[in-house]
Amino acid sequence: MKKTFVCDIPEQEAKDFLGVFEMKCTLENLALLIAENNDILQKESSLYSRLIADYKETLTKHEQFWAFYTEKYGYLLSENTQFTLDFRTNKIFLVPIDA
Repeated sequence: MKKTFVCDIPEQEAKDFLGVFEMKCTLENLALLIAENNDILQKESSLYSRLIADYKETLTKHEQFWAFYTEKYGYLLSENTQFTLDFRTNKIFLVPIDA
């Protein structure tokens, strides 16, 4: 299955979501890096608390963005597909999930 065009989104909305997407990736990478050193990432530490709080907030924003489009275009989804946003064109596509 090739990617299938779903819709265009406003440029500002795409820019806002790009910031959320980049923050999500950054926080995930940070968690992976510091999780290897248990002395740095203790559950009682302020670093751990901040990381978890920021990640939860970012995930909420990420999910809110996709919830709108899933509600509107969810009928196109199957268990083997997902939506993706092309940040260069501000277009949402339906793509196969890599197994």
